Amino acid sequence: MNSMARAILFLFSVSAFAQAPLAVVSAAITGAVRSVSVRDSAGTDRTADVVAVSNGQISFVIPSATAQGQASVTIARQGSAFANSPIGIARLAPGLFTADASGAGAPAGFVLQITNDGTRSQDNLFETYPGQSAYETRPFDTAITGAETYLILFGTGLRAAPLSSIAARIDNTPVPVLAAQAQSEFPGLDQVNLGPLP
Repeated sequence: MNSMARAILFLFSVSAFAQAPLAVVSAAITGAVRSVSVRDSAGTDRTADVVAVSNGQISFVIPSATAQGQASVTIARQGSAFANSPIGIARLAPGLFTADASGAGAPAGFVLQITNDGTRSQDNLFETYPGQSAYETRPFDTAITGAETYLILFGTGLRAAPLSSIAARIDNTPVPVLAAQAQSEFPGLDQVNLGPLP
């Protein structure tokens, strides 16, 4: 295994398949995907582990031995390729996840508060409100007497970065980065711990 960071890649969307009818592509993405393969810059094909298939999105893990450089991803169903797209493979390709998996909006993560006596409380950084389907950023208080506040964020493509090379800012104020590492619950998932917050 080389130092390539295993990463979940959110690559294909319905709009990427303009040559195919929307209903067929949508049906193919939601249920009929059987395999995803990656051909790397050395010309080696590898099967990628599919993590999830949902309407308009396929989440898969780039195989760890994939060579850096220009690659292509092929999605197949019932033994036949139906989509192919070029992608770039790099040792580091950092990205943070959002609650709705769109890449915008509320971050996927938690706020952790630890009091002087060691009591811990943890809440999502996002929530939904009655009558809304979108995730909104959940406010939290950093001025609790006798408590330190930390952020736990989730992303991918971060684990190969030296911790000293990662910086975080909130409202242009530097925040300590305590960890950026593989999170063992899901393949390709990385966790970034920030804090204590100012």
